[in-house]
Amino acid sequence: MKNFSILPLFLLCATALVFSGCTIEKEPPIPEGVNNIDPVGFLSSELVLVSGKIQTTTQLSSLGNLNILHHGWVWGERMDPTLQDNTLDLGELTAQSFSTEITGLEPGRGYHLRPFVTTGMGTTYGPAHCTISGVSFTANTGTVAYLGVEVQFMNETPGNSTYSWDFGDGKTSTEVSPEHTYTGTGTKTVRLTAENNGCQVSKTLTITVLSDPFDGYMVDIPGGVFMMGCTPEQQTETGCDSDELVVREVMVAGFMMGKTEITQRQWQFIMGSNNNPSFFHQNKPDYPVEQVSWLEAKAFIDKLNQTLPAGAPLYRLPSEAEWEYAARGNQSLKYSGSTDRDSVGWSMDNSGDSTHQVSLKKKNAFGLYDMSGNVWEWVEDVYHNTYDGAPTDGSAWIDMSQTSNRVRRGGAWTADPTNCRTANRASSDPTTKNSSFGFRLARSY
Repeated sequence: MKNFSILPLFLLCATALVFSGCTIEKEPPIPEGVNNIDPVGFLSSELVLVSGKIQTTTQLSSLGNLNILHHGWVWGERMDPTLQDNTLDLGELTAQSFSTEITGLEPGRGYHLRPFVTTGMGTTYGPAHCTISGVSFTANTGTVAYLGVEVQFMNETPGNSTYSWDFGDGKTSTEVSPEHTYTGTGTKTVRLTAENNGCQVSKTLTITVLSDPFDGYMVDIPGGVFMMGCTPEQQTETGCDSDELVVREVMVAGFMMGKTEITQRQWQFIMGSNNNPSFFHQNKPDYPVEQVSWLEAKAFIDKLNQTLPAGAPLYRLPSEAEWEYAARGNQSLKYSGSTDRDSVGWSMDNSGDSTHQVSLKKKNAFGLYDMSGNVWEWVEDVYHNTYDGAPTDGSAWIDMSQTSNRVRRGGAWTADPTNCRTANRASSDPTTKNSSFGFRLARSY
């Protein structure tokens, strides 16, 4: 014992203290009420696919030993991916939740994903998810479809998924891009479900199914005889316009006429959901279509007639005589349906510099709206500067000896109120388009 030295013992203790001190410096302090043994727990995790990127939110139920060295997400095309697959490592974590964004997933492929945390006790994985990026579809009718009209659904999902469709009316399909015809009106939620690599992702589109916009559109106009032109009630302070003369008797056979101008909804029903020439077109399906030339109105009618069954009476533009006869409605009134222009139409004095939804004003005696104002209406006739030589049987005057201009009738939202009189006439080149030019249809029996 005499030869025992305390120096080695001192050095050994000093060394132990140094290592002990280093270890303590690496360990974070443990808050009260939390031990250093419990593992990390996951309360929830969510994925939201936005514009091809996956936004994630993860909530931990506990922080375990509070020494979370790594956290993030792993993903791959096999189920239950691990750190050996694709990894987004967000580093250390001291909070009880974390959010991030995952990019770079190839559209159309099925991926399995799950969050993870790594502590001194090892790696713990959270709930598994799967997703397919890029699932989408459109319909050629937009968000509106019509009874009896075939809707083409266009699947824009890349890759080689399998598909199931629910059209919202009890009918389904497994085609890639199916066609479907609705037999009932109402709101339908169309669902496309894509399946790839054990993953299923659905996208929906809400479609409003309406009845054919031409159902109930035509009004019966009884035949009759009337005096056409500047009759006494049509005169203004300055008298008659010269092209409203000479006043003459015209006999009109019974026919059918559209109760309003052709609307943007009707135009797109025939010409396609992406075809709307109107200046006033933002969410205005029941406003008159405008910026339509006479030639374009004729093209619309030709396409509409192609939808009719064989032998059915064809749609057409009214003749000028038919138009004025229908606007008068067997009444001696300055405007179509009233002596008060404001009650029946829109002109520059009350329009607020815009067209308006059809049929908001009072209808005339034949059940027609907007014959005085809103938009000018093309008719079939070639313009002549007097009625000298005009037909008296109600047919269109198409002699082009004077001009090739076509007649417009009824006035418009931009027009002086006197131009909304039932006898007033105007004309333009058949190629001219204007935000005050529209049309309505006629049909023979």
